[in-house]
Amino acid sequence: MKKILVLGGGVGGTIVANIAARRLKENAEVTVVDKSGKHVYQPGFVYVAFAEERVNNIVKDERSLLNKNVKLITKEAVKIDPRDRKVLLADGETPRVRLLSDSDWFTNRS
Repeated sequence: MKKILVLGGGVGGTIVANIAARRLKENAEVTVVDKSGKHVYQPGFVYVAFAEERVNNIVKDERSLLNKNVKLITKEAVKIDPRDRKVLLADGETPRVRLLSDSDWFTNRS
């Protein structure tokens, strides 16, 4: 089974994690590491500045945006060791993963 770790639960991280979970299904364990566990839709701040939107409407719980098969770790990643395929989290945990260098494996799949 492939172990995929996505660092950051922003727009890009959320999309990559959801696509990986949906396309690879039971062939992969997908995990997102995000320091806060809150997803902020940053373009929405333009609307907040002009009183067209409220801040609580552009901040969502990251878990609510992730595929049910994506694991969420709300900790800070402090170091990446690509040679040993490890990421060091602030609490000392080091999940082993298959680090991705590119997104070629997403292409040409249904």
